[in-house]
Amino acid sequence: MLPHYHLPPRQKTAGTINPDHSPDQVGSWLAKLPIADAAEAATKLGRFLGAFSRIDLPARHRSQLANLLKTSAWHLAERLRQELAEHPLPLTEVGYHKLELCQTLLGELANSQKLLVLATLHQGHAPQAAPRLADLMLTLSKQMLLAFQCHTPLPAGLWLDLHQTHLCALQQGLADTAVPNDQDSLANHYKALLLLALADPYQFTAEELGWAHDLARKLASLGTITPVDGTKTPLAPFHLHPRR
Repeated sequence: MLPHYHLPPRQKTAGTINPDHSPDQVGSWLAKLPIADAAEAATKLGRFLGAFSRIDLPARHRSQLANLLKTSAWHLAERLRQELAEHPLPLTEVGYHKLELCQTLLGELANSQKLLVLATLHQGHAPQAAPRLADLMLTLSKQMLLAFQCHTPLPAGLWLDLHQTHLCALQQGLADTAVPNDQDSLANHYKALLLLALADPYQFTAEELGWAHDLARKLASLGTITPVDGTKTPLAPFHLHPRR
């Protein structure tokens, strides 16, 4: 069964992207982004990714371009996150603008990654979906942590996409896949996010959030996720049970 992701409507054409762009052309365009101005670069890349995730492209071509785009998107998102960490809360208008740019950039990247996961599974290539699921999990977690850091609501559909990504990995036997730039498996990365959400993260300062997340990552491997007993009313949308 394919995961049920939250996705934008598809379009036949998109004025900001040429479907025939080669990886070299896209790489050249990325190299010309005004990296010194993270906000301007994120705006341009976000628009490109928005078009990229709304038009039909051959799966192989989409994969080649996505591998180039994700590195730049993650880098710019981290730049903006660091700038936001210096803004006092509640955010000013300038801070909110940077937050919206960052969440839009990550959201559009996640949309492209969801399409790659779906295309790979549809073709029956489950093992090839492992790194794509891991990339998606990392992008979604960046969106979640940014919202917690800035004390703002989570983007619409984020929990659905997180749950579906973990469930898909579990069903395909890919839950032990390592998440990029991390020592955690996909399953433990997911459990750490659940633990952090249960800790009421909006009470934390940015520094305390980092401590709480580090602790959640250390404890994640000690828990296991089990189906909710259908005879009982669940007290929360998810439960973690410590291993005995």
